[in-house]
Amino acid sequence: MKTLILLLCTLVLSNTYAKSFKLKDSKGSSVIKMSDDWTYLKDSMGLPHVFVSKGENPNSTLSITHVDIKELKLDPKKLAKTQEVYQDGRKRWAKKRKIEIITFTKYVNFKNMNKVNFHVVGLKYKLNENNFLEKSYYAECKKKLVHLKSVVFYKHLELGKQLLDSVDNFRCQYPIQ
Repeated sequence: MKTLILLLCTLVLSNTYAKSFKLKDSKGSSVIKMSDDWTYLKDSMGLPHVFVSKGENPNSTLSITHVDIKELKLDPKKLAKTQEVYQDGRKRWAKKRKIEIITFTKYVNFKNMNKVNFHVVGLKYKLNENNFLEKSYYAECKKKLVHLKSVVFYKHLELGKQLLDSVDNFRCQYPIQ
């Protein structure tokens, strides 16, 4: 019981210091809550929406891209079978950049607290003696796709927990507002 109370208090406090960001561009609109530990950058690094952690380098990031795919229908059973395709692509990417892949995370399909259906894949890798955890979250927003990609510096795992809270609070906006 004490653990449950502590968990609830932690969730309430973590959301207390979160700010809602309405993310809008020509391809879509969504809302996400982010902690004050993150800085929002619009149209940065070739991406429409980027959050960068404050503090120690290397920084952790979350990018959000509304994808212009219409009539999207993702099948979790089929996606679970495409793990090797994803992993092969990341292996080629890592080899070109002299990155050491430590492990891949298994495909996961879930609905967040706002009933947004997510498909998630990821990996842990080493670059310049630093470990990173990268995850790609694909959100289904009324037959459209939103790609959320996080790269968390492994020494900042508490930021990874904040990102999970933000993904859990993510919601789609209809129509584009």
